[in-house]
Order: sequence, then C-alpha cells, then structure tokens
Amino acid sequence: MIPRFMDALIESIARSKNDRAGSLPVLKAQLKLEDDATVGATYDFFTGKVVPSVPTPTSAQFADGISILSRQNDKLKGFDVAPFIDTSYLDNSLKRGLHKSQ
Repeated sequence: MIPRFMDALIESIARSKNDRAGSLPVLKAQLKLEDDATVGATYDFFTGKVVPSVPTPTSAQFADGISILSRQNDKLKGFDVAPFIDTSYLDNSLKRGLHKSQ
C-alpha cells in the first residue's frame, strides 16, 4: 500500500506541475473558487513556492514539533528523528522516473 501511495503522490505532483491547464479546473473545483485570476495565482504560488517536486523528508522539518513537544516531555529534548526517516519508497518511485511523469 505504501509504494502505491508514494507513486501516486509523486505522479500527481509531477502532473500538476507539468499541466497547468489541466490543473486549474481541478483546483477551482476543489477550492470552490469562481475567479480565474485567483485560481491562477493560487496555482502559481503553490506549485512554485510551496509544493516541492520531490517531497523529501528531512530532520529539519520535525525540529519545530520536537521543540514544542519537548517543553512537555523532557525525554524529547535533543531527540534525533533522522534514524526514523525512511526514504526507500520515495527513492524507488524516483528510480522509476515517476517525478518526470506528464
């Protein structure tokens, strides 16, 4: 199940970034927007600045959460999440070129 989810995630990101014309109606419907300019600006912002082409997890992405939680649980102070990050499913999808899908 995880490999299929990861494949779908990678392919959907690639498809949305490579097919602006096809993505805009979907975004418009999902966000229930009427104004085409707003939909276009939203698409440009998210595909250009928010959604990475390859969603690679890093330890830094967990730093704020660990910092906040460690205030309530001393055992989390200095916790290193790196050994728990597994990119093998992502790597498999990338090896098959799914991030280049159109």
